[in-house]
Amino acid sequence: MLFMLLCNYSINIHTGIPYKTFRSELWADRAGYHVYLPALFIYQFSANQFPDSIEEFTGHGYKLDNDKVQTKYTYGVALLQAPFFLGAHILTQLRNQTPDGYSIYYRNAVDIAAIFYLIFGMLLLYLSIINFSSSRKWVVLLALTSLFLGSNVYYYAIMEGGMSHIYSFFLFSVLIFINAKWPKDKSHLWVWVAESLIVSLIVLIRPINLVFATLPIFWNTNTFAELRQHIFYQLRPKRLLVWLICITLVALPQLMYWKYAYGSFIKDTYTNEGFVNLTKPYVFGVLFAPANGLLPYSVIMIGVLFGCLFLLRANHWMGKLCLMHFVGIVYLTASWYTWQFGCSCGMRNMVEYSSILAFPLTIFFDKVIYQTPKVPKVIILVVLTLLVMINLKVNYHFYGCYFTGTWNWDDYLKTLFYDL
Repeated sequence: MLFMLLCNYSINIHTGIPYKTFRSELWADRAGYHVYLPALFIYQFSANQFPDSIEEFTGHGYKLDNDKVQTKYTYGVALLQAPFFLGAHILTQLRNQTPDGYSIYYRNAVDIAAIFYLIFGMLLLYLSIINFSSSRKWVVLLALTSLFLGSNVYYYAIMEGGMSHIYSFFLFSVLIFINAKWPKDKSHLWVWVAESLIVSLIVLIRPINLVFATLPIFWNTNTFAELRQHIFYQLRPKRLLVWLICITLVALPQLMYWKYAYGSFIKDTYTNEGFVNLTKPYVFGVLFAPANGLLPYSVIMIGVLFGCLFLLRANHWMGKLCLMHFVGIVYLTASWYTWQFGCSCGMRNMVEYSSILAFPLTIFFDKVIYQTPKVPKVIILVVLTLLVMINLKVNYHFYGCYFTGTWNWDDYLKTLFYDL
């Protein structure tokens, strides 16, 4: 029921957005991720067969040059979208419409895919947190609901489901579930294969998420001796062989695509983009700037930070793990050549990391609800409700870009106080 409700909500929102504009499902980056699907299933990777002016109508998210379909994005998002694209492709033909890969059903398929991976990612997180902590089930549900409504996870599931982040969120949740459900000393071959494939896909979709690919090493690690044990476990010959096979299976289609599109099996498609601010990272801007800062668009992250402190005070390995990933991704983001990540609602690359941060958020709720006096508890819950409402209002009215500077609070306040 939740899946159907959110699908209907997302489709209805996009129904009111004109096609061939920057807020449609297939525009710029979103079109660049998606282009593999029409290229493969409809146009046989022949750029000359694509509809006229389709590059312009999809925000130049890719290039059609010398009969080559060229996109700088990897195929990972398209792989996860493929079942929904094929469903839309069949439905389009059954309705006697032109199967061009861009018409209404194909765009609806993007909305449905994003909601599907959101719901299953949240379900796996719920099962993982229940397995991890002694928190009551309704507290876990409250934490996950607050994470969805109180952060930009909402925006990138409902408004911009064609971006990579909700798909990475799902893959992160799968990896967490595997490590929470099956301890390493009881792992079987199929668990190794699943973990290796998921890690390979995570890195394929966004190479910067190699930071999170270290999770199997640091999971349930509280001492250097345990860390060394986990590293040696990953370096077993059989384990390395599984890694090699899985990485090859995932990477091979991408290498073949680069050979077709650019004439080389290895291609740096992010030319002149890199971590040019490693010695002068814009950490303050990443956290607080009204133009795409983390906290103005994901206020609930304040609870996450308090949850990390509670775990660290208890010397719990999860606190160290979460803080390590939080600090790592904030630093790398602050070091990127354009730390604002262009037109985005808050720090969009933190959407996938919300999966692991759901653990300290649950601990925070547990502490607030069961270890505070009655009156402050009510006050805290009221404040939480207000913060969620603020976040929903900002996300709902966010236009898509800021054009007036990084620290222009006027634009943010206009978005916040815009009439419903």
